[in-house]
Amino acid sequence: MRDKGSLRVLIVDDHPIMRDGLVAAVEGDDRMIVAGQAGDAAESIRRYRELRPDVTLIDLEMRGTDGFKAIATIMDEDPSARILVIASSMSDPRIERALVMGAGAYLLKTATRVDIPAAIRSLANRSI
Repeated sequence: MRDKGSLRVLIVDDHPIMRDGLVAAVEGDDRMIVAGQAGDAAESIRRYRELRPDVTLIDLEMRGTDGFKAIATIMDEDPSARILVIASSMSDPRIERALVMGAGAYLLKTATRVDIPAAIRSLANRSI
């Protein structure tokens, strides 16, 4: 069992209001903390290198470079990285692409404040 706040999460989304909601959901669980945030793929790569979070939440759809660049770079540098992608629809074919690239799971934007930390914990506790 992890100590309070020991599960460190990096949140990546280009929309500040979406990041704020994800931060609130993560911080609402006393077993995890937000280690950092990023607003685009390039920043997420820098923040991942700096923070080495336990789980990284990455929105697939961002302005400029999408989440795939971040997933590819992070997984290339750290094959043990745990990445949880955020997608708009379960029928989005990009989800499968992200999973093939190494993302461990996905979460739909319709997820609740309860679903988000549960998905993070599930991925963090999964054997690689």
